[in-house]
Parts: sequence; C-alpha cells; structure tokens
Amino acid sequence: MLMASACSTAPAPRPTVALPANLLTPPPDLPAMPRSPDGRMTAAQALTGMVELYAVAGSIRLQLIGLIAAEKARQVAGKAD
Repeated sequence: MLMASACSTAPAPRPTVALPANLLTPPPDLPAMPRSPDGRMTAAQALTGMVELYAVAGSIRLQLIGLIAAEKARQVAGKAD
C-alpha cells in the first residue's frame, strides 16, 4: 500500500466554494466620533457618532456572517468528496 508523504509536492487543493467579492474586501474603518473643537462631545454629537458606528459595525458583522457561512459550506463540500 502506497502512502502519501506529509512533505508532498502536490499542490494544495483548490477551495470548493468561491467567496463573493464583497467578503474579500477589507472591512470599513470605524468612523471617528464627532467632537467640538475643544474636545468635548455633546449629546447630539454622541448620538450621531453612535448611529454611524452602529451602521459600520453592522456591515462588518454581515461580512463576518458571510465568511462563516462560506467556510461551513466549504467544510460540507469537503466532507462530500
């Protein structure tokens, strides 16, 4: 019986699931919290900053969920082989 060596020169297997392009882009930068010139933050500025932060964090979360789903699909496809 012939066994494959751990140091094989065979190329690595290709992924069986293609990732969508939107999952391969870097996540957006978190927005800076708005402040007054003296460095203080008003309640209105805090609310605006939190809404912007929430939107960006939501898009990062969706990207992570997509990556997890793609990895699960890859693992299932790998077990089918």
